[in-house]
Amino acid sequence: VWMKRVGPIKHNLMFFPSPDLSSYENTEEDLAKAMRQIVSIFDERISAYPDEYMWFYKFYKYSADRQVLLLDDGKTGHLRQSQTVAGMLDKALAAKHKKVTVSTVKITFKSRQLLKLFQVYAGTAQVFKFLRKEEILSFFLSLESYEDLLRVKADWIVSCASAMGALNFFLKSCYMARSICILKSGLVSRRQFDLVITPQHDSPGVNGKAKVVFTKAALNLITPVYLESQRTALVSHFSHLKTNVRTKIGVLLGGDTKEVVFTEAVVRVLLRQLKESALHFNADILITTSRRTSKEIDALVSKELKGFDRCSLCVIANNDNSPYVLGGILALADVLIVSGESISMISEALSSGKPTIVFSVDSDYHKEHIKTKYDRFVYGLNDGGYLLACAVKDVSSVIQNVMRKKMSLNKF
Repeated sequence: VWMKRVGPIKHNLMFFPSPDLSSYENTEEDLAKAMRQIVSIFDERISAYPDEYMWFYKFYKYSADRQVLLLDDGKTGHLRQSQTVAGMLDKALAAKHKKVTVSTVKITFKSRQLLKLFQVYAGTAQVFKFLRKEEILSFFLSLESYEDLLRVKADWIVSCASAMGALNFFLKSCYMARSICILKSGLVSRRQFDLVITPQHDSPGVNGKAKVVFTKAALNLITPVYLESQRTALVSHFSHLKTNVRTKIGVLLGGDTKEVVFTEAVVRVLLRQLKESALHFNADILITTSRRTSKEIDALVSKELKGFDRCSLCVIANNDNSPYVLGGILALADVLIVSGESISMISEALSSGKPTIVFSVDSDYHKEHIKTKYDRFVYGLNDGGYLLACAVKDVSSVIQNVMRKKMSLNKF
């Protein structure tokens, strides 16, 4: 039976004779021939009316293969969290004898205005299901992103942060996929996702019907195996680190955000204290900036540390964004110094198991100075004994207390 549309509300129902299978016996070869004969009938109809062919049933759902789609908004910290979830999915599905393929699609909107408009559109589509049409994405997304999405038929979609959360919800409906949203989901209700993963400091209220998992910090890829691979990659690239047995102070320096601005005065104070500590303890400094670090701060760090004999590694991420630098520093360092505006870097430092000191860029960590979500995050972990939070002017004294084992931290 085949049905062809002949008008807006009219269809022509066509009946075909049953295929004659009487000459076939119950053998593997004859069964294959019979199946080819039946399929050829459908093949003819689909070729005649390709614009009307729609398979409503997700026929590949019983396959042993599973496709996981990661939505990449271009922010390294967000992608690392999505990759962490993909790794968890891989383990869970492998236990059920499923083979997982992970695809990452870089999502670029045509403009910032269209990004904001899409978030409103997706929020409205929660109520009006007829708005959930895959082709509408071509209006919002760059051609490359749109075509890349069309190439992936995902069983699982993983996103991080509100902009990608809206797209996740939209694609979930189009693909009939399962969805995991990390962090906020914007105007889309958390109930629309199969799972939401969010840190405690970023979850003021959650609807009881939503499936939510809370974490103390941001998800990350840091494991002993990962650290060892990153350490190996780093020392093979910077061979002088192989024979360096001195104590190492690892420094992860971030950059400006909406709420936090790095000034040269603050960074000068930090660098001076790092130098003092390195000389006092005969230690080496391993430092990397981030892609958010401004050109002025990059230049200052280079000027102050690249000629300093106690700085064995100084990487400016905007000039050399090698993927193994951060992990390599986490693996080699004995104590870690992290700027307080990067939740991702702090979480990775804690997951390394090394003593972690977090300094505030513009204030001190006291209850009366808690202004931003970054402050709230750091203060909560400091209160739990997982890290040491301080003002930038106190970094040297806190390093001394850690080196002399006057302060102990809880294992994260």
